[in-house]
Amino acid sequence: AVPMRVLARSFMDKFTDIAQKNPKWHKNNWYPTIQTGEQSDDAFFTNRLVIATVDQVLASFLNIPYGIPKRLDNINAGAFIGSYLIFDEFHLYPTQEMLLTVLAMLKMLKGLSRFVLMSATFSPALLTAIASQLGAKSIYDAPDTPLSEGIFSDIVTLRKQKRRWQVRDGNLDSLAIEQALQEHRTVLVICNQVERAQAVYREFKATHADTDCVLLHSRFYPEDRRHIENIILQSLGKDADDGRKKVIIATQVVEVGLDISADILLTECAPAASLIQRAGRCARWGGAGDVWVYQPAIHPDTGLPNYAPYFQDGLETVCQLTWDTLSSHGFDGEILPYNKEQQLVKAAHETYDQERLIDGLHSKLENRINRITGCMTERDEGYVSELIRNQDNSSAR
Repeated sequence: AVPMRVLARSFMDKFTDIAQKNPKWHKNNWYPTIQTGEQSDDAFFTNRLVIATVDQVLASFLNIPYGIPKRLDNINAGAFIGSYLIFDEFHLYPTQEMLLTVLAMLKMLKGLSRFVLMSATFSPALLTAIASQLGAKSIYDAPDTPLSEGIFSDIVTLRKQKRRWQVRDGNLDSLAIEQALQEHRTVLVICNQVERAQAVYREFKATHADTDCVLLHSRFYPEDRRHIENIILQSLGKDADDGRKKVIIATQVVEVGLDISADILLTECAPAASLIQRAGRCARWGGAGDVWVYQPAIHPDTGLPNYAPYFQDGLETVCQLTWDTLSSHGFDGEILPYNKEQQLVKAAHETYDQERLIDGLHSKLENRINRITGCMTERDEGYVSELIRNQDNSSAR
């Protein structure tokens, strides 16, 4: 289960390729199916290996599945009993809706289904609290553990990555991209809002018509978005290098799912967990890369950096703590290995995690279980905004 369609498609392609090449997978029919809003190949979750969005999984468990006749809407909940449930990138789940529902679901299935929750960017305090509530084991390195001594020391790319992080004055604009292109061939630009990405793209293209430049955000029609994603994969994929300078301007849609790597990342400041995901698209397969972080434009009403859309989850304080930490000695201008990235997450997120999730987590999960059972009984789609997402997000579901 993944939080975005693009990640589901990526896993689908990867596991299909593995199944075709691995005799044991082929013999035992471990070919995956995919269940998303745009590609509904396994509406009843009957295959041995199913890749789905979290929205699809939760809606089915809640007896309000998408795209199934109402007379059959209680069938899918049984698909998760006895299954091995893997929830990936759970730091991207809306905290007060989806994440709490996933944790409550796993608590309800305790003793019936095995599970794994996966994320590289959550504070140790939250991982420990979740493990305690679910009777699970938390597997992570303490933030001050050197990579060579940690449980991920065998991951070659982590050892080879050398990304230098810098906070930058001024705005993330066409001039900033020009500066990046002076020393780098491929540039990835990530803005926090669609309008900002569009504005930067228009500004850059107006004076650099001959430079390969692509814009990607969530508002494209699905077929256009798939086409643009394929162009980006050809431009920044593992085997892509035609010698031309390339610029990709995007929003959070490239944080996960696209297996790409640029020489330098220019990004607006966001929560540390998101920034680290974005940085994973720079020097992804090893080698040296640069990460330049800019403050968003000042909001005219508050006089403070405009951290939209992170106001929705109350993450503006996390954004500011992220900026403050990156601006401090030991971070600004330094190469941040894996353990330093974990220190960044801890510094920026731990207080937020404590206040928004850890405090009273037991009672929050008990209340959520009551709401889930109410939804299962009533089979009312009105529960979606409370238990899955508080707004329709067709690019995710």
